[in-house]
Amino acid sequence: MRLGGDDSEIRGKDRFEWNQEVFTEIDRTLKKIENHDACVTAVREVAYLFAEIKKPEFGITLAETVSAIRLQAQQAKALRLALYLEAGKITEAKQIAPDPEEVKGSLDFVTRCGYAEGWARKDKGKFSDAAKKVVMRAGENGHKIQALMAIAALPMLDPKDVKDACDMASELLKNEPRASVPPWVRLQHVRLVARHDAEEAKQLAQKLPAAYQRRAKLEIVIAILDKDPALKSPSTIIQELDNEGPGRALAWLAVARSKARANLSFSFAPESPEDEILRPLLKAVGACPIAPPK
Repeated sequence: MRLGGDDSEIRGKDRFEWNQEVFTEIDRTLKKIENHDACVTAVREVAYLFAEIKKPEFGITLAETVSAIRLQAQQAKALRLALYLEAGKITEAKQIAPDPEEVKGSLDFVTRCGYAEGWARKDKGKFSDAAKKVVMRAGENGHKIQALMAIAALPMLDPKDVKDACDMASELLKNEPRASVPPWVRLQHVRLVARHDAEEAKQLAQKLPAAYQRRAKLEIVIAILDKDPALKSPSTIIQELDNEGPGRALAWLAVARSKARANLSFSFAPESPEDEILRPLLKAVGACPIAPPK
């Protein structure tokens, strides 16, 4: 979001123009994400940042684009509904799905997930009673879990509300372990649970498909490192990660950022010669001030 600027910054070529340059680049990047659930998660986070800078229409447009080009568009459709509610566009939201209060019986996926996330956004990122009521209406547990994860993943959500949403999802999974939940959404559950209970996250990770377990292990390590920036020997934890892929690099990056946020000095001490190539990048990250997370 730092790419865009005001008129004077654009004229001075210090920043880029929002519509034709910044938005186009973000849109192009999102379209390269092959996993649909991962793409929707990325749009959710980007939409939050656009809303923060008073440009919510960009987030809505991204959700509309993803909804149009993806065959499995239900998640993007629900997100678009939620963004309409956040922007106060009630008529547009109802054109996608009716208000849950007007629906008798169980709710479909789009109605449940869209309105649950929408009410949470409307309530300034609070897991309110209105959102909980929509989540827990009669219907498939798999849909309830996906609605809970959409809310828990909101960047503005209070940590206590994140834990409440994750605990509700864990309980539903305990009652129905084979609930139909996409692997990426289950991975997000692991990532969010790891913020408050690493051991529970490890147990949840073991139930993921093999292809997702390595990423889950990384997310747990990152959560541990973020939680304790003063950790004396992060290398011990990082070395437990596979040396193939970007896992160790991302973990070291988490250490550098965590220490920078806490105004602590960062010393890169890799035990693997292969990790030495990361030194210039991590030195730069450790030297740059980073605003504390909200």
